[in-house]
Amino acid sequence: MKVTKSLFFLVALLLGTSSVFAQQESGQIHGVVKDIATGDLLIGANVFLKGTGLGAATDLKGAYVIHSVPPGPYTLVVRYIGYKGQEIAIDVKPGANLERNLSLTVQAVEGAEFVVSGQARGQQEAINQQLTANTIINVVSAEKIRLLPDANAATALSRLPGVSLMNGDQVVIRGVQAKLN
Repeated sequence: MKVTKSLFFLVALLLGTSSVFAQQESGQIHGVVKDIATGDLLIGANVFLKGTGLGAATDLKGAYVIHSVPPGPYTLVVRYIGYKGQEIAIDVKPGANLERNLSLTVQAVEGAEFVVSGQARGQQEAINQQLTANTIINVVSAEKIRLLPDANAATALSRLPGVSLMNGDQVVIRGVQAKLN
């Protein structure tokens, strides 16, 4: 019984001291991220070590801190929308406290081409009818029905809210019996 308690105590002591030494060996990286042209601090920039789960985002003062970095060579990466990303090779020594202030240059964000189009006159008239009606109605113009890929008018009408099809071709309006449609 005494041997078991002594062995347990010795193992706990070794584990406790090894974690203290491991914490002392890890390093820390900190700094600020700025706009190179204006000197403005960049809030919310992502700073991380490539290939690891270690990283941080800059705070309201543009500052970041990456804690508990194991010793070794890394690539420090900084990314911010609208700016050209940057990668820097660093070497973290045991217990080191590295300061790396970073400056980014503005880069335009390019997106895919898109086309803006207006509504056809027939559909515009149908929408105006809906807006000016005293009761709740849905209007679909003949022009819009022609543009739909539906086989017949019943299928086109089933696109309206509260309208469905029964047996493939019978129009059913919500709240009204099918035989009355």
